Amino acid sequence: MQPVRVPDKFKRPLELQRLEDLFVRQQAGIIFYPLIWGLVSIGIQVVSPSPEKARWCLFVEVVLLLASWIRHRIGLHFMALSPHDLAARERCILLSVSLSALTWSGLFSLAVLPTPLNEHYSLLVTASLGLCAGAATLLNIHKRTIEVYLLSLLTLPTLAVLSGHSQEHPGIAVLFIFFGFSMRAITMYSRGEYEKTVVANLILKQQTELLTEVSLSDALTGVRNRRYFDQIFQQEIQRAARLSHPLTLLLVDIDHFKQVNDDHGHAVGDACLCHVATTIENCLNRAGDFVARYGGEEFAVILAGSGTQEGKRVAEAIRSAVSQAPFFWRGTRLRVTVSIGGMSLEEPHPGVQGDRFFQATDAALFRAKESGRNLVCWIDCPAHVGEKTEDIHFALLPRGEAGRSL
Repeated sequence: MQPVRVPDKFKRPLELQRLEDLFVRQQAGIIFYPLIWGLVSIGIQVVSPSPEKARWCLFVEVVLLLASWIRHRIGLHFMALSPHDLAARERCILLSVSLSALTWSGLFSLAVLPTPLNEHYSLLVTASLGLCAGAATLLNIHKRTIEVYLLSLLTLPTLAVLSGHSQEHPGIAVLFIFFGFSMRAITMYSRGEYEKTVVANLILKQQTELLTEVSLSDALTGVRNRRYFDQIFQQEIQRAARLSHPLTLLLVDIDHFKQVNDDHGHAVGDACLCHVATTIENCLNRAGDFVARYGGEEFAVILAGSGTQEGKRVAEAIRSAVSQAPFFWRGTRLRVTVSIGGMSLEEPHPGVQGDRFFQATDAALFRAKESGRNLVCWIDCPAHVGEKTEDIHFALLPRGEAGRSL
């Protein structure tokens, strides 16, 4: 079978997924191996009971339980590792699998050596090879894991048969070796199918994320669009209330934008929108902050975790940056300014409604434009959210200075 050709960009995600799946698959043996031996022990005692066999069975059960406990601890260590530490995660998987195989391999060897368990040779060999086939089916997605498992499981009984102490025919060792190579070869096809499936899922996931990104981004400016804002706004309010963190909303509107379109054409207007969007993004330095084009020439900015003081600082920084940033069109510098309305919820509570928060901030934007544009207008009393606009306490921020009441 031809090996699967995995594109370079998918090799690391494939290994990440492979190790996660391996971890889940090999976990079954932690409970399954002691359980299987418990059932085999009961069968042995029912068919041919003896105190000596009971002691041997109990000893083996204790060893298997101890190995399972160690594997459980290895699993906890695996989960604590960084998902991107592939080498360390692979070592945990190999250690757990080899420990599992070695413990059962010791039991397998007891069946071919002159011990009280040799009387049940056929039962134990059948159970061992059956478990080997089942484990190979589960672990087939990783070549090295399969090889380590088969080598750990079959080496000891093979050597036991060839040691001269076994009553079984030496040809049985050849059967064990043939069985191991057969299982390794059979798993190659399944591993290839697994890799094809994972790569196909990764491609589908990448395409889905790309389509989602496109559907939530503004085609012109590249920032988030209104759809994204509408999805996230109420979530941010609820998260701020749950964590008792402040939340700030800014509404930014380009001054005299219609005149820009009328005087210079829509191509200049589009370039102006991109210029302002980029300038706003450059003023946002925190991971939780984002800007969305709300519609036309209006942008909405959410500052998660920012209160009034930080919100005013960012709003003034945006206003100043847009006013001072050079915007050229065919060698001519055009003056662009913005008006901003802002409001902060210092201690949001679960009852805060997003539409009232937005309406109050929009009223502040309207007051900034009404008061001469190129200004920041702030609502100093968030408790008034939901009251009539004329009852809200506004403050204009003089350019580059502290606010004053209006």
